[in-house]
Amino acid sequence: MPAVPLGACLSAPCSTARLASRQPAYTPLLLREQVGVAARVNLAMLFSFLVLRIDVLMVQYMLGPERAGQYSVAASMADYVSMLPVVVATILFPKFSSMLDLGQRLQLVKKASFCIGFVMLPVLVFSALLNRRHRCYLG
Repeated sequence: MPAVPLGACLSAPCSTARLASRQPAYTPLLLREQVGVAARVNLAMLFSFLVLRIDVLMVQYMLGPERAGQYSVAASMADYVSMLPVVVATILFPKFSSMLDLGQRLQLVKKASFCIGFVMLPVLVFSALLNRRHRCYLG
């Protein structure tokens, strides 16, 4: 999934500027905690990737290669649509986790959700119209 590296590349300049003012210290306890979190996240991403690919193999087995190709394109489009919220969440997570005030957190979540919805709504409407238009080709 290219969303995680993209989010990391976009947030790197902010993190670098913030860390330049102080020297990071090695903490074994923090490293052990973060390795566990990273392992769970990577395991979840692996299983979600496998679910998408196993679905394609199942569709190919049950309906044939033509339908599997159509399903693969649809699954790829779904991945691309879900990429924007993941990138925004990756960029906003450090700011969100550093906020102590619950009201500010809620305000940031509302603002980010509105902006994501505002951008995603035309994409979803276009996808629905495209689906309705090409339904006769899919059977």
